[in-house]
Amino acid sequence: MPDMHLPRVRDALSSARLGPILFLALAAAAFLTLTPGTGRAAPVDFFFVKNSAALLDSSIAEITGSFFFDADAKPRPTESQVEITIANGNPFLGTYTQKAAVATDPAVVFGTDAAGDTLTITFAINLTDMPVSIEFPNGVVWESVFAELVESDAVSGGVRPVPPAEGFAPEPGSLAMFATALCSLGGVVAWRARSRKCVT
Repeated sequence: MPDMHLPRVRDALSSARLGPILFLALAAAAFLTLTPGTGRAAPVDFFFVKNSAALLDSSIAEITGSFFFDADAKPRPTESQVEITIANGNPFLGTYTQKAAVATDPAVVFGTDAAGDTLTITFAINLTDMPVSIEFPNGVVWESVFAELVESDAVSGGVRPVPPAEGFAPEPGSLAMFATALCSLGGVVAWRARSRKCVT
């Protein structure tokens, strides 16, 4: 006659083995999910620091604004949401934009105003290197729609990345790990329920 206690013993042993494993998996996944992210977000939001300016055709052109730069874009970096405003210094006054993502050089950002004039800013080092602050002594170039070129005689200021929001962010893959652990737990619960139903 089969021993009716064997299924219960087998069930208890399975629970004893699986319980700690599932607990550790869920705990590890939850820990990774709540760990601050260390990866670099792309694209990065840059803004011009106070007193950024360029000397264009003997006029001091004050520079303000911001832009997004995606160093991880392939095959070349891209800029987007460019909005650079030149105050003072006719005929350079205006806001130069580039909303859609377009390819650019690692150390260059550019925009076009309503008249079709282009403003190009070249930085001292690549934006892909992402230091805390970037100067742009290599200069500013203004090009009119009529192909008139004006290069800066002197520049000051620079850009900085917008500080990331403080708080916790999931590491890549941690949410998937957490979901896998939950699915595994659900599978075990379903298996145990079927086992008990077969026994009874």
